Amino acid sequence: MKSRNLVRAIERHLQEHGSDSRLSGEIARWARRSGDPELARINAFALAGDLRVDPKQLLETFVALTHAGIFDLNWDFHCTECNAVAGTHRHLDRATAESHCPLCDVDFRNDLNHNVEITFTPSTRYYSLSKRNLDEQTVRTVALH
Repeated sequence: MKSRNLVRAIERHLQEHGSDSRLSGEIARWARRSGDPELARINAFALAGDLRVDPKQLLETFVALTHAGIFDLNWDFHCTECNAVAGTHRHLDRATAESHCPLCDVDFRNDLNHNVEITFTPSTRYYSLSKRNLDEQTVRTVALH
C-alpha cells in the first residue's frame, strides 16, 4: 500500500494533538483508500463534502498537518477563461499578480477572491506522486478545454 507512511503520519499527528476522533478516522480512511488522482490536488472544502464533515474543521486540520510537515500547501492560480490551473506556487510571496494560461494563450490577473485556490499535496517525505499520473492529469485537463 503506497499510502501507508502517509496514513501513519496522519494518524500519529492527529492522535498526539487530540484531534476529533471521528474526523481523524475519516481522514485516515480516506487517505488509505486514495491514490495519486485523489492526493495530487486536495481541496479541503470539496473533500469535506465527500466525507460529510465540517469544512472549516477539515481545513484547520489540513493546515495543522501542513505545519507538521505531512502535507504541503499550494496556491493554485486558475485561468479566468477556462478555469484550468495555469500556475501553482508553494509560497504566496513567489506568486505574481499576472499569469498566463498556456491552454487559452491568454494573460490574466490573479485575484484571491476569484481565481486562487488553496490545495494540499502530501509531503514527498510520506508519499511520492507518480510523474506518469501527473502527466496524465495534465493531458486530461488539456482535453477538457
